Amino acid sequence: MRTEAETTPEIRDAPSEASEVLVPELHSFALVPEGPLADLLAAQRARFDPVHAAVTVPHVTMKLACMLNGSALPTHEALITWLARECLKQPPFPVHLGEVGTFESCNGHGHVLYIAVRATAPLIELHDRLVQRVALAGVKTAGLSIEREVAMFFPHLTLAQGLSADAAREVLSIAKREHVASAFVADRLVTARSVDGTRWEVIGSVRFSGEDGGRASSLRG
Repeated sequence: MRTEAETTPEIRDAPSEASEVLVPELHSFALVPEGPLADLLAAQRARFDPVHAAVTVPHVTMKLACMLNGSALPTHEALITWLARECLKQPPFPVHLGEVGTFESCNGHGHVLYIAVRATAPLIELHDRLVQRVALAGVKTAGLSIEREVAMFFPHLTLAQGLSADAAREVLSIAKREHVASAFVADRLVTARSVDGTRWEVIGSVRFSGEDGGRASSLRG
């Protein structure tokens, strides 16, 4: 099965003094489990994919990587404040992790081992609203229309990526033996930015309250 490209940036060689390579700064939004479940998922990712485990945490992507350039949200602070308004009445909701599986990445970067996430109404509604509202604010996802990004949503949590076909079959067999279906409560939306095209850094989060509005928390000065 092919699906959208994973959002972790490709690791690049450091630019030389003679020729500086400009890497666009990307932003993405995700639901991140916490507590013992997060520890378990992080341990699995570190075992199956130690390279990418070092640059990202287990998460469910809710908006593909996009650029702020030229948008109405030119700074991290403006982005977090905007998200707080957009999530003003968003209540927490359960995220159900189902079976493990694999798919071949459409960007040619190998196979992905993932845990399927149940496509519940709250999950889909939040994703679609983010895609549509972010686009209206001028934040761009390269090469994708709003309609295309909404239609291709495949909620999942990645355990490994960049695998060969043989490696994907091997780790899938192991993961199936170990996997137990679980769930966590999504009570915040985490925002991260790419750093030098090699890793993701959390810059803030917005808590879901469903009553008094989303509470913004910036992790950067």
